[in-house]
Amino acid sequence: MLVSAQMPNFTGGVKNMEAKDLRSVRFQYEPGARSYWHVHDGIQVLMIEKGRGRYQMEGKPVQEMLPNQPVFFPPGVPHWHGAAPDEGLTWISTSIGGVKWMQEVTEKEYKAAK
Repeated sequence: MLVSAQMPNFTGGVKNMEAKDLRSVRFQYEPGARSYWHVHDGIQVLMIEKGRGRYQMEGKPVQEMLPNQPVFFPPGVPHWHGAAPDEGLTWISTSIGGVKWMQEVTEKEYKAAK
C-alpha cells in the first residue's frame, strides 16, 4: 500500500520517486544506422517521433518501428534497434538501470525479412 502526503493536482496517494537509475535520451539515426546487440538491467521504452526503424529481440523476427507506436523491451532480453535501410529515425529512449553491450548486428541480421 502506498502511503504518502497528498500532492497538489492529484487525487489519492501519489509519490514522486527519485530516478537516479532512469535515463532518457533523444536519438537521431541516419538510414541504415543501428545499435549493437545489448541488454538493459530494467525496461526500455522507445517512443518514435518520426521516420521508420526496425528492431529485433533475441530469438524473434525483425520488427518494424513507426511513429506513435511505442516499443517495449523487457529487462534482461538481448536486442538491437535502428533506422530503416532507406529512411532515418528520431526517437526518445527511456530506460532503467545499466546496459551491457554485446556484438555488432550483422548485415544478414539487419536485413532479415520481417
